[in-house]
Parts: sequence; structure tokens; C-alpha cells
Amino acid sequence: MLVLFDYGEVLSLPQQEEDVVAMARAAGMRPDPFSRRYWRDRQAYDAGELSDAEYWDGITERHLEPAEVAELTKLDVASWLRLNGDVVVVLLDLIDRQVPTALLSNAPETIAAAVDGLPALASMEARFFSARLHAVKPDPAVFLTVLAELGREAGDVVFVDDRPTNVKGARAVGLRAIQFRDATRLRRDLDEYLGE
Repeated sequence: MLVLFDYGEVLSLPQQEEDVVAMARAAGMRPDPFSRRYWRDRQAYDAGELSDAEYWDGITERHLEPAEVAELTKLDVASWLRLNGDVVVVLLDLIDRQVPTALLSNAPETIAAAVDGLPALASMEARFFSARLHAVKPDPAVFLTVLAELGREAGDVVFVDDRPTNVKGARAVGLRAIQFRDATRLRRDLDEYLGE
């Protein structure tokens, strides 16, 4: 059995309010409209359909200079790099027990590259990102591609994600799936699947 983890708000902590405020300030916007626009085209950005410049120009609704794009991208990446220590402990425990693990995240290339470099995740069997797959969860193609790359049958994978729609999508293609709520419950749910 392989455990396939989502990244954002599972292995990482949720984006903090101060991060949104900092990005809004760098964009020359108020936090509320910035936050709404941040998510408006995020799926296309995560799928690799928009460049960094196209994404941030869309949020600000103006043409940004390269230095402005670079600053917003840097702040965005940093906002997603705070790991959830309790979940990392669960991950490392699985690795110690020689349970295979992998990562599947909706993320643009800039965040994918940063997450790829996190030492805490280095022992995972593989890491998959929507920007590199050119599709986002819960598209069935995402899960099927990952299964093919891992050489696993759907029933041999437990998928962990905080979003009900992604959990439902995983189950629709035959994966076992857990909706993440907290590390304690995750550990208990995984033990049930792993027969512990």
C-alpha cells in the first residue's frame, strides 16, 4: 500500500493572513479584492496554462514589471512553505516503517520547484505537481497518470487530501481516500488502511 499525500493544507499549513496582506500590498491592492482574484484563475495557473506574469497581471488587472512579478511570486512561494509539523511526523513514521509515500499537489511550477527542494519530503518515492501534469485534481487524468507513473493499481493507493472534491475524484477512479482534518485522525485512519 502506498500513501499519496496532498501538499497544500495537509503537509503544509494553510496560507496565513499576513501572507495575503503582504502580497496584496506588493500588488498595490486591498486584501479582500486581492484574495478573491488570487483564487479566480488559480486553477489555470496550477495547471501550467498561465505564466507567472500572466497570472499576476490578471490579479492586478495591469501590466506588471518583471521585478513586481518576481516579488509577488517570491511571496506566494514563501506563503506555502510552512510545513505542518504534526503531519510531517506521520509521514516520517510511514517512511521509517518502509511504507511507500508520494506527493500529488495542485501547484504552479514555482511552488513545485520549491516544494521539491524541501528536505522533509526528500524520502518520498515521487512528487507530482499539476503544473507538470498539465491538469489539476480532481480531473481523473491526474490520478490515472500518477498511478501509471508509480506502477500501482488504484486499490493499492491511499490518497490524503483536505478537499472533499479531490477525495471524491480519487475514489471515482478507484483509489482509497481519506479527507484530512488533523494529524491525529489521519494517523488513525491510515492505521486502519494499513492494517495496523
